[in-house]
Amino acid sequence: MERRQTTSPARVHVLLARDAPTAVVLRRGPSLRVATLGWDRRDDRFTLGQWYRGRITYEKCDISPDGRHWIYFAINGRRLDPTLGMYTVLARAPYLKALGLWPVGDTWGGGGLFSAEGEYWPFHDQPLIAPPAEPPLSSDFLHRAGWPGGAHLHARLQRDGWTCVARPEGRDSPWVHVFERPVPAGWTLIREDHVRHEAFALRRGRSGPALPLPGWGWADLDADRDRLVWAEAGCLWAAGLDAAGLVRPTLLVDLNGMVPHRTRAPD
Repeated sequence: MERRQTTSPARVHVLLARDAPTAVVLRRGPSLRVATLGWDRRDDRFTLGQWYRGRITYEKCDISPDGRHWIYFAINGRRLDPTLGMYTVLARAPYLKALGLWPVGDTWGGGGLFSAEGEYWPFHDQPLIAPPAEPPLSSDFLHRAGWPGGAHLHARLQRDGWTCVARPEGRDSPWVHVFERPVPAGWTLIREDHVRHEAFALRRGRSGPALPLPGWGWADLDADRDRLVWAEAGCLWAAGLDAAGLVRPTLLVDLNGMVPHRTRAPD
């Protein structure tokens, strides 16, 4: 991957496949530029997907359980286009080429989710391009699942093993949702979702103090390899855990300095 020096770190989020050792990495920067990458977690090999000129809203994205497909919500501002400038896409991971595309035109809706069985549900009624036969389209699994956290990010977190332990109460309360999930060696990973950012911490046991993890922009459990993985300052890291904390933190990839350029998705 061609690189150049940057003055601020890239922003990185990851969609981990639940039933396969793969992931889609979203790397944002410079402004209004997003690169998608595939991550093979068996050997920590990263492969460039494609660059997008605009924004891809991480909170409204999802990856299929087998890691073969993903859903993303994109914004390019071209409101006179048939896509209305804001649209949802079903694609083969980690590429952008649309298998199905739904125009939205605003940010109130958009995006979608996969069920545990691999059915997907876009948050729209009519497709601009007819969706493919695979993976199967569902229109009611969100209702059947009964997730209390909403239809986007919070529902995805709870589906994937996070527990919501605190949510806003009343109009005057801070708009913060707190999620937790157990990780190795008796630790708990804590995620606070604020309006415009996430904050992470680790807690030992049920009543131990929370140890803030400043600078972490994303974190989760890589259950296939029993390790913690996280994004910090444009890099992806991994580490085991023991009673004392993180064990042998390892830099997996530095995504800073990547240069936007055109690539084509395979047929």
